Order: sequence, then C-alpha cells, then structure tokens
Amino acid sequence: MTDVEGEVDSLSVDFAAATETPLLLVNAYADARNAREEAADRTKRLGAVEAACEAALFDAMEKLNLRSVQHARGRFTLNDLAWASVADEDKAREWAEAAMPELLMLNRQRLSAVVRQFLRGERDAMPPGVDYSVSRKISWRRT
Repeated sequence: MTDVEGEVDSLSVDFAAATETPLLLVNAYADARNAREEAADRTKRLGAVEAACEAALFDAMEKLNLRSVQHARGRFTLNDLAWASVADEDKAREWAEAAMPELLMLNRQRLSAVVRQFLRGERDAMPPGVDYSVSRKISWRRT
C-alpha cells in the first residue's frame, strides 16, 4: 500500500453511521479537504522543482550537443517543438494562397511543421502573419 492509499484509507468514513452524528461528517470533511489542499500545495511545489530540473537538463544536453541520454532509469530525449499561432490572419492567408495553397484551411498542425522547418533552417523565412511559441521538454521512456 502506498502512502497516499494509506492516507486515503485513514480518511475513510462510515457514512451510514456518520449520518446519525453530523459532527463526524464535519470532521471527516474538514480532514479530507485539508489533506487534499496540502497535497495540491505539495504537487505545485514539486511541479516547480521538476520544471527547474527539466530546464537545467535540457540546457545541459543541448550544450553537450546530445539529443538523448541512456541511463539506468531510462532514455531521456530532447523534445524541442514549436507551434504556430496566426497573429495576422489576412497576411497568413495571403502567403498560403501564394506559397502553400493546401494550408488555406490553415491547418495548425501543418503550419506548425512549416514553423519547425524554418527554425531548423530548412525554410528561408517565416510565413507572414505567423508567430510561434516553443516548448522545451524532456521525454523520459522508463526502463
């Protein structure tokens, strides 16, 4: 049994019996809510630590020119993606009509592929009216 399962079991209430004594339900509710709020706070703090570690690992791997690292805990792979966002619909549509008519439906996935090609140096310019945001993540395939 995990710590969480043990904690949940300790918060269990005999609801049939507790309906006769509302104070038991008040205590059960307060305990459960406090436990959930503490867990959410801990999750938030752990998320911040995880994000900082991920950014540092990404930077270190990038600095060493590594795309992945094999470790006893699994394979850690750089996953550097970019997604397009259309800042000026008219300019983007005009470009698509001339350069890539298949994008006239402005398929965001395909447009994101065009942005990634530009970022890799495979295209000379970004489509007009298109911005992008990047996500720098580590993929971890556990062993």
